[in-house]
Amino acid sequence: MVASVPLAAAIATLPITYAAGIAAVTVAAAFLALMPAASTAALAFVVPFGDNLRVPVGGLALGGVEVALAGSAAIWWARSCVRRDFGLFWHPVWGALALVCLAVIASMPDAVALDLTVKELAKWLSLALALALGMSLAREPRAALVVTVAILAAGSLEALRGLNQAISGAGPLGFLLGGGYLRSFGSFGQPNPFAAYLTTGVMLAAGLLFSHSRNGPRGLLQPLPLIALTAASVMALGVLASLSRGALLALLAGVAVIAFTYRPRTLLVAPLLVIGAGAAWLLGGFGILPEFLVARVATIFDSLTLLDPRDVHLTGANFAVVQRMAIWEAAQGMFADNPLLGVGAGNFDRSYPAYALPNWPQAPGHAHNLYLNLLAEMGLVGLLSYLALLAALLGGTVGAARSVLSAARPSGPALALPAGLTLTAVGLVAVLAVHHLFDNLYVHGIGAQLGLLFGLALGAGRAWGSENLAKTPGH
Repeated sequence: MVASVPLAAAIATLPITYAAGIAAVTVAAAFLALMPAASTAALAFVVPFGDNLRVPVGGLALGGVEVALAGSAAIWWARSCVRRDFGLFWHPVWGALALVCLAVIASMPDAVALDLTVKELAKWLSLALALALGMSLAREPRAALVVTVAILAAGSLEALRGLNQAISGAGPLGFLLGGGYLRSFGSFGQPNPFAAYLTTGVMLAAGLLFSHSRNGPRGLLQPLPLIALTAASVMALGVLASLSRGALLALLAGVAVIAFTYRPRTLLVAPLLVIGAGAAWLLGGFGILPEFLVARVATIFDSLTLLDPRDVHLTGANFAVVQRMAIWEAAQGMFADNPLLGVGAGNFDRSYPAYALPNWPQAPGHAHNLYLNLLAEMGLVGLLSYLALLAALLGGTVGAARSVLSAARPSGPALALPAGLTLTAVGLVAVLAVHHLFDNLYVHGIGAQLGLLFGLALGAGRAWGSENLAKTPGH
């Protein structure tokens, strides 16, 4: 107390702007120390709105997501050291993540640009760090609730921004479709990552709605499921406004898997989905739905149709599909020349000119199919390590969901949040498996949000599953 007097006197002699800054940082640090979930909640907003920020550190320029994640990790580490409890535990997901990181490192000798491979490794390490944060926070219901609401709120705001773009028509000409409709792209600069980000939020809302419905209609009238329903509606509209076909398929697959995990009998509603699809087809046929929307949806499966881009007559309708086939063929060429370790993680664009087909010289950024991208950049080693990660996530999240749902039967609504988090993660595995046929979700900080959600789910399964609660007095 006495030592703080000279410190206060020294601060008082500083210019008002410096003194105010020190005071603000001190208050913020104290607040975050008392409520560490707040820093992770801030990360939820940085993912959609802060990735374009750049903070110079030495010779590097760190993005907003990296800075926010590092800050959250530092607070978590300090608090865990004081408590002497980090809340981490062994799970096969850690082993699978290590394999992916080793595959990235193994691809370095063949990389044209080593800095891009290092950047790719940093993405996976960031996902691992977010996974650790989620695991630790899951043990504290209030902290998990704060982060959950923050993710839903950030996703809703991002969706509203995208919907405003579609309504106002303000955006690049390349995103305009027939009828003057503009595809939403939000803060991500592109419709596909914008829709992919929103899909993760929809999965969170869907998981919460299913878990709260376990307590009947009254369960859905509680504040959290009402927030989830509102957020799901806004974010689903954002996905539709993006007209991202991959995101739409992934969203449907994710919700279906959540429903089946929650209650296997939900497969009985499949005929209703078929009837709904038939009704939509009829509406399109009679001209009731907008023509550009019908044409867009009708080409969903065209991207999976294999064709030779050299022999196709290009039109405005098939350009995107033919371009994707040309990119895929270049990816296959990279894999054929480097089948074991690829051309180097993160080096797809740098290697693309040597494999590009005639008339398709522009580097695409990635292969528009993560599985092919992994084969091209990290060979069979990279693809198999990633498939092992998906398998570990699927097994871990399904096991966590079943365990928490089993515990929730006698425990009532108290476990609705942990159950919702585990169901969310099951749906996210389906989203990754499907959407990665068309795109790459580990961009623009989305990987950090995925890691956080998977960590919350695995941590919830560990802390609130039936096996753990059975050891707790009163259960």
